[in-house]
Amino acid sequence: KYYALRHNYIKSVRDADPIVMIPKGSNSVERFKTYLMSINPEMASTLAMMPTPSVSKGRSGVFYQWDLYLLRRPGALWPTLGLGYPGYQLFLKHFDKAPTVEGVSSIKRAVEDVVAESRAPASRIILLWSRRKEDVSEEVYDLITTQNVVLSHRGSSFVCGLELVIENEDGTYEFIPFV
Repeated sequence: KYYALRHNYIKSVRDADPIVMIPKGSNSVERFKTYLMSINPEMASTLAMMPTPSVSKGRSGVFYQWDLYLLRRPGALWPTLGLGYPGYQLFLKHFDKAPTVEGVSSIKRAVEDVVAESRAPASRIILLWSRRKEDVSEEVYDLITTQNVVLSHRGSSFVCGLELVIENEDGTYEFIPFV
């Protein structure tokens, strides 16, 4: 039964054809922003107005710069009572070289700090990298696939994993893990 279920999941991912072509744009961030707008029409108008890069403040008082940052503020009752719309946040940071363990860890800490300040859960944490010839290390791969940012607020918990999006030279995106 387990193997049949596992096979169905693997088959469904393969059938979904996760090969995604990179859209046109002046740089990696603009291309990925165009991709996000194409897959989520509700977010398109908001993303079109978002300045890049953006700055957000963490609970520690530190300001963090993101290549793309989107915040949907929580509803009026969420901060005090934990009721209603919790809001969401999208974080994107571009890497010129293959991400390192230190770089990924610092992004995770920055997101945790911003989430603690805004009390809106992280919905997507994207590390964008334009691959040339190098590859990510096993340590970075393990960190990306095992680490999460958790927001616990008034009895609710929201978990968001890190996602590495790679711009390949063949004109396709590679998602680790595929969301």
